[in-house]
Amino acid sequence: MATLAAMAHRGWAWVSSALAGATTVVYLAVVASEGNNSFWDVFPWVMLMLIGTGLAVTSALVRDSRVSRAFALAGVVILGIIGLVSIFSVGIGLLLAAVAAGLAAGGQKPSAN
Repeated sequence: MATLAAMAHRGWAWVSSALAGATTVVYLAVVASEGNNSFWDVFPWVMLMLIGTGLAVTSALVRDSRVSRAFALAGVVILGIIGLVSIFSVGIGLLLAAVAAGLAAGGQKPSAN
């Protein structure tokens, strides 16, 4: 039976992944509408956003709380840095995703489940 803390962790991890994924989709839509950016110009940014999203999803899916917390903290770092770098375009969504990942990491006890 899942504890309330584990359910809250998974909830925040899913919120983080949804925010990061939606922000990535918005970024791709904006770049596509501009029409003057090549694939290789945006590839590194999109990959970093997808890595952050993947870390948040993995944090929600992994049962071991120590591993899950490590993935959530890695998501905080990736999404937070990319969010700060892109603060004038899609950074707010990524920063919100980083905050949600931080809440997911903070809600975990460092014991194995």
